[in-house]
Amino acid sequence: LYPMETALRSLMGLQKKSGDYIVGMIADQTPHSAYNRVWLKFLNQETYVYMGPEKIATKFNHAVAYMKMTKPRRGQYVLEVVPGLENAKESAPYEIVKTYYQLLEAQINEQPELWLWTHRRWKHSRKEDEILV
Repeated sequence: LYPMETALRSLMGLQKKSGDYIVGMIADQTPHSAYNRVWLKFLNQETYVYMGPEKIATKFNHAVAYMKMTKPRRGQYVLEVVPGLENAKESAPYEIVKTYYQLLEAQINEQPELWLWTHRRWKHSRKEDEILV
């Protein structure tokens, strides 16, 4: 488990030690500052999101997958790996982050009770000079 501030440095160390590793990132969070974020439509709201996972995947040419969790019944959770890109360097700009949020939105629409609605996702507003991708 690596904090955001040291994630890139830690991943570089992992890559040097071994060629095979799996990286899981929790990307559904609100960015703290204007650094490393982009605005997009999410649940019909202009929302800013982290670009860090996309930038890291592209830098290391990681394969990218989405982890979809469902709850078929009480006490049972199913985790499904949804394949994405095999080589992140081949992705178009913003493709990874857009795809992630499209999959997340579809998952929320399927089972809204599983999404943590308590955080303040839309506490910021887009400024005129910030573009929406």
